[in-house]
Amino acid sequence: EPEDRLRTLVGNHLRFFVNNMAEMKVLSHEADSLSGEFHREVTDRKRAYTEEVHRTLQALAPEGDEVDCRVATFVLFGMMNWIYNWYRPGRDVPVDELAEEILRIFLDGYRSPPRRGTVPEAGPDEDRSIWRGG
Repeated sequence: EPEDRLRTLVGNHLRFFVNNMAEMKVLSHEADSLSGEFHREVTDRKRAYTEEVHRTLQALAPEGDEVDCRVATFVLFGMMNWIYNWYRPGRDVPVDELAEEILRIFLDGYRSPPRRGTVPEAGPDEDRSIWRGG
């Protein structure tokens, strides 16, 4: 069952991530700085893992929906891999609850009917940025 497979993937990913937070933070940002055999091995493993998640999401996609499974795959990884910035074991929900919450938010959004054209057009303030101070 694809949803059970996704639940297992998300749970395992988050448990491993939380138990190896420093290493996973580095892997998330610095894997491309590896060279030679290390780079090939890490790249191959990441590719295989990404393809497994992608196949699982393809199996879950609502029939007739135009969801881009590649985008959905990387959105899910973004949700899971960003936790090093905010998640604190002991303060936040236990990791299994976190996995269920991420899965619920992702799937409810992923399965909702498409609403094309709902992003507002860029306006006069489109060049403003909180990062550049204006």
